[in-house]
Amino acid sequence: MTVTLPALNAVAPGDPITAQLMNDIVTSLATLRDYLNQQRGTLAVTVQNQADSTTIRGAVVTVEPTGTDAATRPTRAAVYVGADVQAYLVDSLAPGTYNVTAEATNFNAATSPLNMTEGAATLTIKLAVSVALSAVPNLLGMALNDAVATIPQQGFTIARIIDSHGNDLNAGQLAPEVQPLPVLGQWPLPGTLAPANTAIFVQSSARADYIQKVAIPDLSGLTLDAAKALLAANNLALGTTAETIQGTA
Repeated sequence: MTVTLPALNAVAPGDPITAQLMNDIVTSLATLRDYLNQQRGTLAVTVQNQADSTTIRGAVVTVEPTGTDAATRPTRAAVYVGADVQAYLVDSLAPGTYNVTAEATNFNAATSPLNMTEGAATLTIKLAVSVALSAVPNLLGMALNDAVATIPQQGFTIARIIDSHGNDLNAGQLAPEVQPLPVLGQWPLPGTLAPANTAIFVQSSARADYIQKVAIPDLSGLTLDAAKALLAANNLALGTTAETIQGTA
């Protein structure tokens, strides 16, 4: 609060004290007395989500003076106090009228009038959500085909699916062998509040490929038919053959 005092001119020793100077001194002292004796109170502002009346933390609460004497009172910012208080406080607030404005991310700002009197005052401001947010579903450990179905059901979209080898998978055409693969990672993380149609990145396990290996049998000394039979018994097939004629010395 700004206190305006009458102009007091300096005097030198021996100068006469005029009636005007004495009146200015008396007026200044009376002004200071009235200012110091003026009662100030504490304002507690509760900021809530209009949808469920839960307390909104991290809001910015501004208390701006109004009325003909607004210039004599400063604009104040409230400080959030948690624990059992759960409110935004302004201490030593001078009596008068104010506009109290609350602002928070993802909410529309709201302003409420206040007539501050002596003592303490409380005010509740409810904010409406500006962007509807939903919790990102937990896909971790879910079969890939179930995760692909869950994402649009929850109002989100699929940005990209890759397996643990870095291969891209087409969400619209998942091969039967990759559909049961578990989801190993996702972004945004489960429980994150995000707007509708937010794109979710999914990482799945990679399909395991197994190649059966068998020992190649020794075919030396066998006839062609015997070699074919031995190969077939070991799930092998005869490839290209060549005939070699040995000469005599």
